[in-house]
Amino acid sequence: MPTEFEPRIYADINTLTESRKPRDRFLPVLLNNKQCFLPMTKVGPPGHEEWIAYYDPRFSDLCIHGAYEIAMRLNELKTDVIVTPSSGKSTLLMQYVQFLMQEKYQKPVDLIVLKKGPPDEMEEEVKFSVFSKIYQPITSGNKDRVMVVSGDNFQKLSAHLRENHSLAFVDDVYSRGGTAEAGLNLIDQVKQRIGLSVNAFNPTPLVTVMRECEIDPTGQLNMPDVPGLWTAIVTPVYQDAHYLSVTGLNLN
Repeated sequence: MPTEFEPRIYADINTLTESRKPRDRFLPVLLNNKQCFLPMTKVGPPGHEEWIAYYDPRFSDLCIHGAYEIAMRLNELKTDVIVTPSSGKSTLLMQYVQFLMQEKYQKPVDLIVLKKGPPDEMEEEVKFSVFSKIYQPITSGNKDRVMVVSGDNFQKLSAHLRENHSLAFVDDVYSRGGTAEAGLNLIDQVKQRIGLSVNAFNPTPLVTVMRECEIDPTGQLNMPDVPGLWTAIVTPVYQDAHYLSVTGLNLN
């Protein structure tokens, strides 16, 4: 990976800024050379709460600057096809990435959306899918989700793969990897179905705006290697007690 595409790491809790509300904190980050502020948000089930810097591409500045970061990486990878999970939160982000690839880089790309959702709401989609994959994203609160390759998805992916077009799996955030692993597994199943080999040493690139990594109680960032991951920024995930302690928010 070229040096200019190495992720920018934001792990120093001392950089958090306050708002007018005493308990609110924001993480300042650079996206597309513009400063953006991500609110620190409490997530997770009771007893396992964590604090994350929340990237929400439904806000226009985060959408635009995040899209530029993704498009730069897709252009470097010479991507022909974006494969992305369905998401109301990141629909506009992916559409703007596709627009930038056309207008900024003169590189039109196909956009293939893999539908996902709770299994009980996806019974018809699973029934008529070519492939489906059960997984548990961190945002689901330990509940199952299912992602599918529809017949239309399969036809498009097969055609691109047979033409040796370059695919990338694109999402807004990489957390624990559940969604990405499901999507990449489905792409591999399509490859195997049409007789192509799956090369573990040359995985389908995974491109995101942000990656979340845990901070341990000593303040060290835990950032294990993820083959094929291209991301713009790395942000911290704090266990609830640690975050409250270091920010002083546990004081009543």
